[in-house]
Formats: sequence, structure tokens, C-alpha cells
Amino acid sequence: MGLTDVSVFSFPPFFPGRFNLVLHRYDVETVVKYGNKIYPASQNAREIVRVFVSYLEDNNVTIKYNTAVNHILVETNSVIGVQTIPIPTPVTR
Repeated sequence: MGLTDVSVFSFPPFFPGRFNLVLHRYDVETVVKYGNKIYPASQNAREIVRVFVSYLEDNNVTIKYNTAVNHILVETNSVIGVQTIPIPTPVTR
């Protein structure tokens, strides 16, 4: 499977028709501009990141930081997991 197989990676709750509803569920006020594109009213992209993280946590997804995806596990056109490898944290002096 290559990166062109995008149908496997569909994330329906965030399709444009439902994206605004998801943002409002997580208390993000939005504005629509530039051809129906949805933006946070605050113009702060951190709000979108907060929504994605909250949505994943609410759906029992484990978020692994400082970790790279080595392989995406697919079964019957559905992602069932990932194989990961840790990324060494740089040493700061």
C-alpha cells in the first residue's frame, strides 16, 4: 500500500460537511471564508489541534509522542493498527 491509497485513511467526522459541527461540539467558534473554507474565529490553529487531540482521546485512541510510524496495519481496507519506532529525544545542554 502506498501513500496514494488515500481511501484507506478516510476520517469521516472531519469531512467538510461535518467539520464545523465537530468544532462546535468542542467549543470552537468558526468563520467561513474563501470559498466555504472553515477557520477558527480566533485565527489560532492551536484550537484545531486541541480538537483533534480531544476527539482522539474521547475515542480511546492512544497518542504516542516522539514516535514514528514504521508500518500501517490494514485489514479488509480498514486500518487496524500501526507499528511504531521511538524517536530519540535530542539532548539539550
